[in-house]
Amino acid sequence: MKAKLIQRAQHRLLCRGLMALALGVGLAANAGDSTTGDPNKQGAGAQRLMETEASASTTARPGDPSSFVKEAVKGNEAEVALGELAERKAQNQQVKDLAAMLRKEHTEANQQLRSLAQQHKVPLNQPLEAKHKEEMQKLQRLSGPEFDKEYVKAMLKDHQKDIQVYQRAAQNLDDPAAKQYAQTTLPKLQSHLQHAKSAAQAIGIDQATISSILKESPEAMGGTADDSGKSTGHESMDDRNTPRVPPDSR
Repeated sequence: MKAKLIQRAQHRLLCRGLMALALGVGLAANAGDSTTGDPNKQGAGAQRLMETEASASTTARPGDPSSFVKEAVKGNEAEVALGELAERKAQNQQVKDLAAMLRKEHTEANQQLRSLAQQHKVPLNQPLEAKHKEEMQKLQRLSGPEFDKEYVKAMLKDHQKDIQVYQRAAQNLDDPAAKQYAQTTLPKLQSHLQHAKSAAQAIGIDQATISSILKESPEAMGGTADDSGKSTGHESMDDRNTPRVPPDSR
């Protein structure tokens, strides 16, 4: 009787071992089919990752109007805050005039953005971004000619960047109202840049420094040069496409 019980236990253990072996072989075969058989065949994890990335790529749209509106609001508010500071602290009258113009026109630009901001759930009167806070704090520590130069340099840099952003928006946005705002505001930003260049020259910032800040980007700078070498800021599109003819040297 005892011998029979031992035989039955051994038989059960043998059966379980064979079943476990068969299961292991089957799992290994499935794994091999999904990852090592065809080099072009993806495993389930890799496939899910690809599907997630594909979904993300189709969700993210180029020329997103909400992103543009948010950036436009922040840019306008920064120019208003910096303009108010420069109106109080600038020494040179042309710099004061530049600051007053920028404060006024960027305030108006933000008022024009109000309905778009509400549509895209972008709050107005946002706190300054870190980069603009740093710029403000730097300028607050300066005075006299040093303040004037640093403020004007900041306006050159900021407006060159803004022009590039608005040019892309004017071409790529899929929201008609946001696109129209970009197209309408772009010439004003180009005019602001020309006024900033004139102010820079008036307070003794050399052309090499101006060129270094702007990196001589014709698309961003806008405007033209008249016979005196100063930009008028009133060039038409046809004029920009007309080749320049050098004067007769005779």
